[in-house]
Amino acid sequence: MLKVFLVDDDTSILNSFRRLLQYYRKQFDFSFFNNGNEVLASDILPDVLITDAMMPGLSGMDLIRLLKERVPGLVTIILSGEVGASFPDELGIDFFLEKPCDVEDIIDILEKYEA
Repeated sequence: MLKVFLVDDDTSILNSFRRLLQYYRKQFDFSFFNNGNEVLASDILPDVLITDAMMPGLSGMDLIRLLKERVPGLVTIILSGEVGASFPDELGIDFFLEKPCDVEDIIDILEKYEA
């Protein structure tokens, strides 16, 4: 089962994702985190990282950079409320979704990587 980490410092957004994605728990193994440091402290490594771009402390971009060193082949989806946001090419971000995004857009991406 695909291990998916979802990271956002906005508790209301994180709780919305938790509620909306519960219907897909038989298909994907979701874990939710309030910040990047929680992710780095986890004993589990994800197959897919969905992260907010701008968070206090460790940004989503920094988190992607650090996790890609530990998880070769990590699929990354970055979320941003900034219209037209751009990110450095060397990060190798696989997908960009504008906030607020439709959960179906996330599921469509995840289904491409299901084993």
